[in-house]
Amino acid sequence: VLVSTMAWECGLEEFTFFDSWLSKEDADSFLKRFLSDIPWAPKKWNLVYTLPQLAFYYDEKARRGRPIAVLEELVGRIEREFRTRASVVWCNLFESGKHYIDWHQDQYGEHLFVPSFGATRSVVFRHKKTKEVKEYACKHGDLYYFCPEWDNTHEHCIPMDESVQNRRVSFAIFTQPPNSGVDS
Repeated sequence: VLVSTMAWECGLEEFTFFDSWLSKEDADSFLKRFLSDIPWAPKKWNLVYTLPQLAFYYDEKARRGRPIAVLEELVGRIEREFRTRASVVWCNLFESGKHYIDWHQDQYGEHLFVPSFGATRSVVFRHKKTKEVKEYACKHGDLYYFCPEWDNTHEHCIPMDESVQNRRVSFAIFTQPPNSGVDS
């Protein structure tokens, strides 16, 4: 399956990993502000169980009514760099390697950018039919992208890793197709 022409024109494939997307200085500055400025709290998923990590849901209504400057700065950078528009940001705070996200698909039909800050954590993708597994170490300042076609054929998780003692913050930024002509 080919990724959309618009995303391909931005240099993106179905899945693209950007090592050191942000400099250490920029990533450090963002992380400090994320930890202090975002109202982190336990969240329920589908009203069934409480997620292991702390979270914050930031949608267009929240962006209009009570914008959070550091999130607007991060989202704006994604929107400008990839010529897209974000609809929702799911914010995750992993206090340690005991916090994790189980196997899932996002299935919202949108493109997804995921920047990572703090402790290095693995994200693991598994092809639904072949069961082939690909693991990526997401370091401080890294970014990965995937399109709906990738999401349709893969599940992913952030596995528990008790050797990790430090915090990690990541953001699932759902967007329109990259290079869709949306000007920020």
